[in-house]
Amino acid sequence: MKKLESKLILIEGLPSTGKSTTAELTKEILDEMNIDNELVLEGNLDHPADYDGVAYFTKNQLKKLKNKYSEYEEFINKIVEKREERHFISYIKRIKEYEDDFPKELFREIKKYDIYEIPLDLNRKLILNKWERFMKKVQKQDKVYIFECVFIQNPVTVSIIRNNASIDTAYSYIKELKDIIDELNPVLIYLEQNDIESSFNKVIEERPEWWLDFFIDYYTNYEFGEERNLEGLKGTIKGLKEIDSIQKELISKLEMEKYTLDNSHYNLEKSKNNIKNILKGIIK
Repeated sequence: MKKLESKLILIEGLPSTGKSTTAELTKEILDEMNIDNELVLEGNLDHPADYDGVAYFTKNQLKKLKNKYSEYEEFINKIVEKREERHFISYIKRIKEYEDDFPKELFREIKKYDIYEIPLDLNRKLILNKWERFMKKVQKQDKVYIFECVFIQNPVTVSIIRNNASIDTAYSYIKELKDIIDELNPVLIYLEQNDIESSFNKVIEERPEWWLDFFIDYYTNYEFGEERNLEGLKGTIKGLKEIDSIQKELISKLEMEKYTLDNSHYNLEKSKNNIKNILKGIIK
């Protein structure tokens, strides 16, 4: 059976660059090559190395939550997960599970403690810890993982877009992630478009209105956008162009196997051939 020298393929790029499609094509190719693999797309609520829709509470914060919403204490005890001395609530999964039984006011309160809304240092600590646990798990497996958007995008989002931190701060975060997964021989594929504005407008047509509202809010009303006086869709696109440059600068500093693919063509056959050529180079 064929094997890849890498156990982790990382697909990155701006929204609208075709990351999900590329990740799915990568899985398709690995399946055709009879290589055991697992695809983990952005937004996966059971992500093995990241958190999506998960809130974090210290022991004291959890106690305060229970005191504030004492009428829901039994429900809180039912949905909280304890790992060592840390307390997590997978609130997006739980609201899907309990639907109308999840009190709206409690949901809104828990959401404030989302791991991507807490202070950067704590976010970084929790994320690195989860990557370390993922690393220990994967070392025992003979499987290739394909991750979309957790290696570059998430650290950049929480450090630069949210906090307007320096590029060095974002690089330090990503470098720590990279050091954790080094033994997996990770391969990074960064997708780009030659016309960011056109490609983003194309995605807008395919996504629901709430997605665009959320995206514009994040790019314009957090510290990155406020510092640059970004407003509306025009400001968001301007911000996207800057983030693209920042991400490319960060990637250029990383010492790892990496590829930049121009995905402006929106041609599945061409994309598949490009990925095949990359994978051929890392087959044992």
